[in-house]
Amino acid sequence: MKVPLSWLKDYIEIDLDPHEIARLLTFAGLEVESINFIGLPQSNQHQNQTSIDGLEWDRNDIIVADITKVEHHPNADRLVLAQLYDGEQTHTVLTGAPNLFQYKDQGKLPQPLKVAYAREGAHLYDGHNAGQELIRIKRKKIRGIESYSMACSEKELGISDEHEGIIFSILTPQ
Repeated sequence: MKVPLSWLKDYIEIDLDPHEIARLLTFAGLEVESINFIGLPQSNQHQNQTSIDGLEWDRNDIIVADITKVEHHPNADRLVLAQLYDGEQTHTVLTGAPNLFQYKDQGKLPQPLKVAYAREGAHLYDGHNAGQELIRIKRKKIRGIESYSMACSEKELGISDEHEGIIFSILTPQ
């Protein structure tokens, strides 16, 4: 069973590092097989039998951005072109995320959708393959449109195995 540290903190006041929590839980009879860091640097400061894994997010390459407009792809029915503003400039992001289709061809969105955005060069998990295979976002042409970045799903960020659409921020009014 996976238990997020944030859940434990909902029930008890705790300010120990994850390695010490794992050690104490194991001594209490609740074996901790692994610690999975999501988005955070992995710490190997405590050497014990608990395995450590996860994907560290580069804070320059993976950011929160606004989708301001979603248009149809001229050469594909299952892809859309999302206009995305990263705080500096607007990018066109090519995506097949089904949860964006409802916004297609509505013009400028009245309320931007806040999403996890990975810039060119970012390292993510491959959302289209089973397991946790790392990929690097590279510039390429897909159906005649150049693509160099992506709006991310939970699987690509290592949060869960969910890959049915991109993550919308809970701060986004819907």
